[in-house]
Amino acid sequence: YTPYYWGILNRRPPIELKRLFPALPILCDPSHIGGRRELIATISRKAFDMGMDGLMVEAHIDPEHALTDVSQQIHPDELKAMLNNMVIRIARDITADSKLEKYRSEIDEIDRHLIELLSKRMNISSIIGEYKKEKNLAPFQPERWAVLLSDRLAKGESLQLDKEFLKRLFDLIHIESIRKQG
Repeated sequence: YTPYYWGILNRRPPIELKRLFPALPILCDPSHIGGRRELIATISRKAFDMGMDGLMVEAHIDPEHALTDVSQQIHPDELKAMLNNMVIRIARDITADSKLEKYRSEIDEIDRHLIELLSKRMNISSIIGEYKKEKNLAPFQPERWAVLLSDRLAKGESLQLDKEFLKRLFDLIHIESIRKQG
């Protein structure tokens, strides 16, 4: 992989792998991901929701006496019950669904606005970069960045946005702004 694709895969491996290689069958190993038998069903459902093609689940006729991975083994009857109770939602084209299409149109419009706003922000960053060059100022201003990030995170949290998501988002915006300035 190129560094670009490797970076993407490290952030969201299964989704990006599916996007990059849609014909590649991908299996999920919920036993090892969760490490505890009580998490296997939940992880399995999420794996199928994310488009995984199958599961590798550790099953043993006497899980408590398995030679390895005791805490993540389930009895074959539990595996059968889990699979019988699993609802697998299929990814299909549902563009004929008018309610869903309305919501998707709203998201498309919001995304257009986000792109326009990001473009405006980057243009202003370029102007700031020119000003900083004239005044012999460094592109990165740590004090300003700390205040900006704290303010944006507080505002986002007040709007019920995830703090880690916002931090990653503003880190990306800030990196691009610095690049534009410098």
